[in-house]
Amino acid sequence: MIISKLKIDKKFETKNIINNILNIDSDTKRNVIKKNIKSRLKTTYIYIYEEYYLRTNSDLTVTIFIEEEENSTNVELISSGGGVGMMSNSFGSEAKSLKELKNELISYGFKEYD
Repeated sequence: MIISKLKIDKKFETKNIINNILNIDSDTKRNVIKKNIKSRLKTTYIYIYEEYYLRTNSDLTVTIFIEEEENSTNVELISSGGGVGMMSNSFGSEAKSLKELKNELISYGFKEYD
């Protein structure tokens, strides 16, 4: 399992960026599950989808949590299930599945944190 956490110190319309990166409206991403949870103080967006990786001959799951608050936006990217064999080696597929998402968000000013 790989987890990346990113943050920007302003409210940011991250949902549109994620929709564009994932090509949500295209035929190739039919299995994306989206959920929005709104409250008075923040909005949370959840995306879950599977990707097939030839190098592991398996599907892995990518989960994206976005929390938009008045003065900040937090994004958590999680890739899991890409490991195969007794040692559950992912051969880098879990990290690769998050690379484009993470790099795109960083280009908009997001910073990685622990």
